[in-house]
Amino acid sequence: MALDLDRYRYLYFGFDPAGETPGDNEWIAKATLSGSNDATTWKVIKQFPQLGQFRDGFMAYINGWYYIVGTLAMYKTKDFDSFTKLDIGINNSNYTEIYAPELFQDTKNNWHLCYCAKLNGVNAMYVADFDPQTDKVSNTYQKITINDSNPVGIDPSIHYINGYYYMLTAGNNILKGKNYLGPYDYIFPKPAIDPNNQWYEAPELLIDGVNVWFYADRIDGHVPGIRDSGYMVYYTGNINNMTSWSMQSYVKSDINMRHGSFMISPEWLAEHPDDSHNNSGTDDDNPNHNDNPNSDNDSTKNDTFIPKPFTGLQRCSNASTLLSVLNSVYQRASSDIDNFCEKVELLGIEINEKFNPAVFKGSPDLVYYRNMIKNSLALDKVFENIALELNNSAFKKLDDNGEFGNYEFYCRWNATTILELNKYNDFIKQVEDVLKQMNDFLNFYEINL
Repeated sequence: MALDLDRYRYLYFGFDPAGETPGDNEWIAKATLSGSNDATTWKVIKQFPQLGQFRDGFMAYINGWYYIVGTLAMYKTKDFDSFTKLDIGINNSNYTEIYAPELFQDTKNNWHLCYCAKLNGVNAMYVADFDPQTDKVSNTYQKITINDSNPVGIDPSIHYINGYYYMLTAGNNILKGKNYLGPYDYIFPKPAIDPNNQWYEAPELLIDGVNVWFYADRIDGHVPGIRDSGYMVYYTGNINNMTSWSMQSYVKSDINMRHGSFMISPEWLAEHPDDSHNNSGTDDDNPNHNDNPNSDNDSTKNDTFIPKPFTGLQRCSNASTLLSVLNSVYQRASSDIDNFCEKVELLGIEINEKFNPAVFKGSPDLVYYRNMIKNSLALDKVFENIALELNNSAFKKLDDNGEFGNYEFYCRWNATTILELNKYNDFIKQVEDVLKQMNDFLNFYEINL
């Protein structure tokens, strides 16, 4: 069932505690996907009882897949209809209370999990490495350090903003450091808490241009016998000043939204390439942005052009070169696809796939960045459909052992990542690999005329 995710600018993935009662139902949770166009009023898109008691959900979009992690499970899906369960990899009998894993990226585009756990009764926060090419978690329990004699906190959430890693923890705490493992320092003031409330947990950010929303679960124990019951609140701020926040407000929703994550919908973005709402970006406001977390030099790197999540592109000398290279790659792919579809008809295989990429001209800006996303999604879909047609034909793939297998054509890059030239080399290599496989197919059947 199509979910029409392009209807909403923002997505939330978390849980609905409806039906929580003391005893067996104290920790009841139904995984929920919701959408919003203003980040404050949310409507349920779909719930997922098949995921069981899935709490503390976090969602990231990587290589055409939605990755979903929570306490304590991990899945990936393309359509929110079928889910592939993955090994979350952080279960360890030496640790207790392993909660709320989340995905984040470092400045080298590597993915990691951050989470909290107790060792010998002492709570701390940890990082593990995650490889989306293999879906494997490794190097678990790398401890995060904090410059405080009594560091406390659960529910870590890590973001790279304006040259620093910011880590949010329960209690509306915000910490800042040069390395994702720390050391981190607390920064103040933080989003205000109600001293009459029990506590705040599950801090999360939604960033759109310079606008930022800080969400948290306000735990008030309103359900009799459920100490952890509460409601979600939010604060608003500016990404260039992480110490100035509005007063709290409650989110509006058709469910009681609890611990979850927020993102700009990739489908919405692809359908709105000319949108300019909230796109002043941090780069124009902070021209001295530094992408190197281990450097004290605030000068802009010349080998990188950086969009903050879906904002304007930082201009640099290599950005135009990159656009020129991508233009060439997309045009070659378009030509080779037309050539391939025409020639395989000699084998009686009819493939009516076309790839007509948008061409980038002028200086790099948000519109061109979004065209990159549209081109990449369109090319990936064309490759996927061609592979499907070949796999449904009599001309299946033969492996090295002479066994029949399936063609798997894809070219994917993460639309929310920092865009470095070497990152695009990975994407370009995927495209070249598929074009080579298509050419090998023609050679094997001697129709490369």
